[in-house]
Amino acid sequence: MFQQDVIMNLLSNLQQDEKVDRTQPGISSQVRTMENGKVADTANSEKERSLLVKISELQSRMITLTDELIAAKTKHVQLQQELNALYYREEIEDVRDEDIEET
Repeated sequence: MFQQDVIMNLLSNLQQDEKVDRTQPGISSQVRTMENGKVADTANSEKERSLLVKISELQSRMITLTDELIAAKTKHVQLQQELNALYYREEIEDVRDEDIEET
């Protein structure tokens, strides 16, 4: 039964190809298949190029964002150090003020 279905399917496909051949006389189905393949290859290569461009743009954006993140982290560390230094100075001044008040 399975073989019969496969054969019927193949015959049906061949008949459809013949109908197409009649609508475009002078052009063999092999030529049409090759032309369709070239169109598909061109579309695929254009899609691939487009995707490669997008990947490149995303990689560039990632590099930029990574650089910005590193700069922000560096600035954060710098500000944290300045804050700690101010806090330390304030603590020293408070201790001196307490010592002066005690004497």
